[in-house]
Amino acid sequence: MKFTVEVEDFYLEEEELTKALVDHVKHDVVCQIKASIKDQVQRDIADAVKNTIEIMLKPIIELELAEVVSKKTIMINRSEISIEDHVKKMFMDNSGWSNPNQCIERVAKAFGQELKEQYNVAFANRIVANIKEQGLLKDEVVQLLLGGKTTG
Repeated sequence: MKFTVEVEDFYLEEEELTKALVDHVKHDVVCQIKASIKDQVQRDIADAVKNTIEIMLKPIIELELAEVVSKKTIMINRSEISIEDHVKKMFMDNSGWSNPNQCIERVAKAFGQELKEQYNVAFANRIVANIKEQGLLKDEVVQLLLGGKTTG
């Protein structure tokens, strides 16, 4: 690489550059270029190393995971526990579902209540629509009963 530095602004009174000033400018420019190149080279090296390590570690990690799964046990707090028991413990401890049956029942009741309300609204709409079809209700009353929706 070759760099050219214009030093017209650094003339002394006699209009000559001193050797020390020229050396200082060259040194400063070289240091700045080295610093920017060094950062880029370090990033490139780190990326290359990371990619290489990931490629090399992938089969090792897969082998270790396969071994753990085949044993069906893991070490927690220096004691061996089955993966199934560990998952159950995590489910009971961390989810707030200390009694899963109770929580499932609560969710099912809420879902059932929502379906019941939807059925009641659909049933009421159908009754109003049938009464209207028979000519027993005025359009204004039908709109009030159905909330502005008319059927038929």
